[in-house]
Amino acid sequence: MRISIPSTCDSSLVVQGYLRKAGYAIGDFNADYTIWLKEYPGCEVVLDATDSSLEKHILKSITELTNSHIVLHRAGGVQSDRKLMVLYNKSDAEAVEKGVFRGLLKETREVEQVDTINISKPVQRSKWRRFKEFFLAK
Repeated sequence: MRISIPSTCDSSLVVQGYLRKAGYAIGDFNADYTIWLKEYPGCEVVLDATDSSLEKHILKSITELTNSHIVLHRAGGVQSDRKLMVLYNKSDAEAVEKGVFRGLLKETREVEQVDTINISKPVQRSKWRRFKEFFLAK
C-alpha cells in the first residue's frame, strides 16, 4: 500500500516516519491515499475531505487526542474519498500527527481485511480419522 504525504512541514515528516515503521510505502507515484498536512495560524483543526471512511477514521482519532474545535470543510475542496487535507495550529501538531497515523491504520486495515477474506469449503474429515480419534482419546 502506497501513501503520499506531499507536505514539507515537520508533522508530515513525523507521520511519514510512523508509516515507514509500520511497513507502508511512502511516495507520490500511484499512491492509494494522499494526505496534505499544513500549519496555519487559526485556533481550530480543519479537515477538508469528502464524506468517506478515511475522513471518519481520522476525524475520530484526532477528536480523541485534542480539545480544539474541529471544522469539516467540504465545499469545493478535496473531491476524492482517498484524499484528505488537514489544517492545524502548532499546539495541535502532535494530536494531528498521531490522529492521522491512527486513522490511516484503521482505514487500511479494514481494506486489507476485506481483501483477504477467503471463502473455501470446510475441511471434511475422513471416517478413519474420526475412528482413530475415538480410540486414542482414552
